[in-house]
Amino acid sequence: MLKLILTSNFSKFLTMKILTPSIKGNGSSHLFYLLIKFTFYFIIPIAFLLSSCKKDNQTGNNSNNIIFTDSRDGNVYKAIKIGEQVWMVENLRFLPSVERPGIYSIATPKFYVYGYNGTDIGEAKATANFKTYGVLYNQAAAIAACPEGWHLPSHEEWTQLTNFIGDGAGGKMKEVGISKWKSPNLGADNKSGFNAIPGGRYYIDAYRFERIGEECYFWSSSSGRYRHLGHAITSVGGEFNTSYHPSLGFSVRCLRN
Repeated sequence: MLKLILTSNFSKFLTMKILTPSIKGNGSSHLFYLLIKFTFYFIIPIAFLLSSCKKDNQTGNNSNNIIFTDSRDGNVYKAIKIGEQVWMVENLRFLPSVERPGIYSIATPKFYVYGYNGTDIGEAKATANFKTYGVLYNQAAAIAACPEGWHLPSHEEWTQLTNFIGDGAGGKMKEVGISKWKSPNLGADNKSGFNAIPGGRYYIDAYRFERIGEECYFWSSSSGRYRHLGHAITSVGGEFNTSYHPSLGFSVRCLRN
């Protein structure tokens, strides 16, 4: 578009009588008139287009879609720029091993697939929940799970995201509709493009998977910190909770370095 506008304006510029001696006045007046026309046909359009591009890059619903492949397993992910950050808009599916319910750890990385009660990676990857919602990680696994060039966001980086999105950030981050989210999926419009889906969690108190379709939980790299979205709320929870047990199984969204 920029090339088209500049080409068109350049043609107009060349045909203007400002390049002929018919303009009355001294040389300085002629130069001043020339600069005004140059500004009108070139500087203003360029500034307008650059401003538009900057505005587009500050929202998730734009053409700034990024596709990348995780070289470890061949999984392909979509990401977008939201504000000054680039976020995955899919849950991470990196699964080097898988645990059944009843196994948990604080310090050792553990990986779970919602509803799967086994240890076979191939079987776990074949489940609908893996394909839709990805993997649930304890915090030790989550910290090391993102592919090269990406990382698990810190508490401060999550805060930067939600502050940029603004009031009702939870609704603006959730996928629209009730195909995955339980009704009413309050306030969901996904204006940020984050595309949060309700993958539930692995809860160690009862060694069970729970809340799929109702809630999603995302780890941060900060100790005990996470973010939470629900079908009946428009806010983002977890911001002020500092004590969630690191052995719980939550989803992961990676942030580009």
